[in-house]
Amino acid sequence: MLRTDWGKFIKRIDTNISIILVVVSLFSGAMNQLAFFSKAQTVETAFYFYDSSLFSGITNYIMPVLVAVPISGFLSEELEKGYYNLVIMRTMKIKYVVSKVVVTILSGMYIMTVGSVLFYFILNIMGYPVMQDANSTLYGLYGETIYYALAEQGKGILAAALHMFNYVLTTIPWTMIVLAVCLYIRNKYLLMVIPVLVDKVLILIGYSDSRFSNINPSVWNTMTSAKVFEPMGGLFYVLKVMGIIVCIGVALFLVGMRRKFKNG
Repeated sequence: MLRTDWGKFIKRIDTNISIILVVVSLFSGAMNQLAFFSKAQTVETAFYFYDSSLFSGITNYIMPVLVAVPISGFLSEELEKGYYNLVIMRTMKIKYVVSKVVVTILSGMYIMTVGSVLFYFILNIMGYPVMQDANSTLYGLYGETIYYALAEQGKGILAAALHMFNYVLTTIPWTMIVLAVCLYIRNKYLLMVIPVLVDKVLILIGYSDSRFSNINPSVWNTMTSAKVFEPMGGLFYVLKVMGIIVCIGVALFLVGMRRKFKNG
């Protein structure tokens, strides 16, 4: 069942449109930097342009809606059609719930990953290396981070992959919000914008400040030091917060599905 649901999701038109828009958004964020370095004929890296795009507002203005639209449509359409009734006649209820939870978690990660890989690939074709070995310029931008530590070891590809993983993780809260409320909100268009509204509220009340950077997923950075795993923060902290968000989303979805199963 999970394979069937996943197959349906990745073949959706809005899923593929979101991937294209991720690429377009990344390029729009990096365009000024691309023009500058092309004019100066200075060799820069795809890693730098990707980072510039993300910090130009992609993560907190574009990503929430791009990852929410496809899964919102997918979940709401199945619920409207009563698909779950047909499914549970042939399989266990738990399989239905597990399938929807897994597809929801993977949906945003898939969109952001494919879009980011395409962005890196296009820049590589344009002649920009993924990441250079460690140098003074790179140290000035990423010194004392895991990215520079890996560049020093000649592992630029791994540094870029970890960097991308950092932002792929931030898609999970937005898609889990959709899963948590899809049974309580009937309008799929409203469902699509809820992650964006939540994000804007977090920013409005100050959760984009450095003091709260580990709470608002828009500004999460899991690898801010040369250590990937930090006892009191970093990846461990973010994964813990992710676990809490996933559990809350699943709990709300289970409560809603239990009512639906009970009422037929």
